Amino acid sequence: MRFGGWCKGSTFLNLLDKERKTVQYVVDINPAKQNKFMAGTGHPIFSPDILAKQPVDNILIMNENYTEEIKQYLFQRKINANILSL
Repeated sequence: MRFGGWCKGSTFLNLLDKERKTVQYVVDINPAKQNKFMAGTGHPIFSPDILAKQPVDNILIMNENYTEEIKQYLFQRKINANILSL
């Protein structure tokens, strides 16, 4: 799962998960990007609400500037996951 860092995330997925075997989905708070797919790989893009419905073990944050905001979001919703910020 990915949160933020659009260009960096797209490059990451195209280089390391082009076949969609590792990353289940992408999360973005921008409604204009939700319910679409990542260019090149086709990973689905959802709102953060997906985390309550389809939990993940790991969250990869592509833009470290959002780390605290994301941690707070997860804490408030009692969503537990390993978080890695690039």
